[in-house]
Amino acid sequence: MRRRTFLATTGLASTGLLAGCSGDSTESPKESSREAEQTTEPTTTTTTAQSEAQQKVSEYGAISPDGNLVITSIDWFQDEYQIGAQGIVENISDRDYEYVQVLINFYDKEQIKIGDGLDNTSGLEANSKWRFKAGYLGSDTGTVEYFKVNELTGY
Repeated sequence: MRRRTFLATTGLASTGLLAGCSGDSTESPKESSREAEQTTEPTTTTTTAQSEAQQKVSEYGAISPDGNLVITSIDWFQDEYQIGAQGIVENISDRDYEYVQVLINFYDKEQIKIGDGLDNTSGLEANSKWRFKAGYLGSDTGTVEYFKVNELTGY
């Protein structure tokens, strides 16, 4: 439980830090353009796997912040106890992950968030796949209309 709390807190803190980088600034346009002229963007090398992952993001909507984890398929599931989202997370890197988590938001027909679903795993090896199943945690399963991937993280 502490691990989930830590991850949730860390994720929110990271989001808050990134929000400060939105470009809202009190600098004048001239000052900003001078800074831009003096700095250069670092060059990045994109692997074929990461390029494919970016394409999958446009289709499925989820990639980890580091670009190494991607949801390659996702769909509904329903069993006698619950409904939710299930799919496959692919580790497209040469790095092993100690922990990977998928967080799903569930919405009603009025586009109001009504609940969450979560699944996690320990030990996702490099260049491997994991089948996740994030059940809706609410009791009113009849009101769930659709879901969105909220977060895909790993460390």
